[in-house]
Amino acid sequence: MAAALPEFWSARTHSCRGVVLDVDGLVVCLTGVPAEPFNPTLVARTPEDVDGALVAAAEHCRGVGLAVGIDLEPSIHRDVRDGARRGGLSLVESRPGMALDVSGLRSAPDPGGIEVRRVVDEATLAKVTEADAIAFDVEPTLTKAFLPPAALDDPVQRVFAAFHGEEVVGAGESFLADGVLGVFGISTVPAFRRRGIAAAVTSRLIEDGAGEADLAVLQSSKLGLGVYERLGFRKMSTWEVWSTAVPNVASPAGSQ
Repeated sequence: MAAALPEFWSARTHSCRGVVLDVDGLVVCLTGVPAEPFNPTLVARTPEDVDGALVAAAEHCRGVGLAVGIDLEPSIHRDVRDGARRGGLSLVESRPGMALDVSGLRSAPDPGGIEVRRVVDEATLAKVTEADAIAFDVEPTLTKAFLPPAALDDPVQRVFAAFHGEEVVGAGESFLADGVLGVFGISTVPAFRRRGIAAAVTSRLIEDGAGEADLAVLQSSKLGLGVYERLGFRKMSTWEVWSTAVPNVASPAGSQ
């Protein structure tokens, strides 16, 4: 997951027509979406000058009016975590990191009255961004900017949606990098929760990528942990976000 996350985020940043900066091993993803959680800084490798890299990353973020947010796994990014603490950043969020051997997926069926299928056109993608805004309780302008039509044309990114008739009531995204499938943004609108939609969307994403990946990874909300465990995911780490700002929108990296 640590190796794949910078690639996943770089792919989405390019789809958003944003900028990806390599700062001595820190990957600063400036998507152009005006909210901190949509613009993370990942650790590709431990910087030679940790403190200097963190200062430079923060300056790049300030240049677009945002606070820096460092997404890291503390057991392997210990030096960066220590540098963040020295630099006055605070731990603002933690998420369980989970992994699944794709061959061990315990598939979940589509719930009654729900059909999960891949999104291939812009009109349906617009419905997905509207549903995501409701599910994550954020402004639709943010979800629309973060999930642009260019994502549909990128072979490493795929979007699936859960339909109740013509209404999109849940969704999720996958990214592929070097045999690792990243699962992101699993969401369900409140009125349709607790029906197995999140499990079904996650299953379809993994089944769709099974021919190209042997490992699936995700970062879960604490409430969603049981859903993913039932599919066969196991917690392997705890990911942390260190920042100077308190996040005021849900993180797209996590899944409900």
